[in-house]
Amino acid sequence: MKKLPAVLVALALTSAAAPAQIETLLEKLRELGGMDMYSTSMNALPNGAGAILTGDFHLKSDTIEVYADKAEWVAEANLLKFTGDVAIYKDGLMYRGERANYNTNTGDLDAAEMRSSVEPLFFKAQSLDASTKEGTVIEAEGAEFSTEDSLDPGFHVKAE
Repeated sequence: MKKLPAVLVALALTSAAAPAQIETLLEKLRELGGMDMYSTSMNALPNGAGAILTGDFHLKSDTIEVYADKAEWVAEANLLKFTGDVAIYKDGLMYRGERANYNTNTGDLDAAEMRSSVEPLFFKAQSLDASTKEGTVIEAEGAEFSTEDSLDPGFHVKAE
């Protein structure tokens, strides 16, 4: 008799035990357009609170693409929380860091403490918000700018 990999069994049990949370998440993601999502493990949170997706998480839609070690769906807030080696591609910009939040209702990305770039400029900030609705506008607090693609650039300009 063939054994299923543990990850497939966990996914099957999770989906059967809590289809409402998972279906709500998938519905929200479908609203982004052209949605495709992959994760090796998906576990529902108690009382319909959401779900946790781990292991090579990848989300791709018409508006955003995300890679992370872990994604947590907080159903009440319509929020996806990404943690662990996060890479986000949105509105022509790339964001890199350890955590970010994405509101599936508004499409707002909270990329605080992440690094980004607009060629030839690289930057990181304590608070970072970018929009391309009316041209490229980047709002940042506690920002550092450099032309060197490095976590610790040899030369940088810091703005408060």
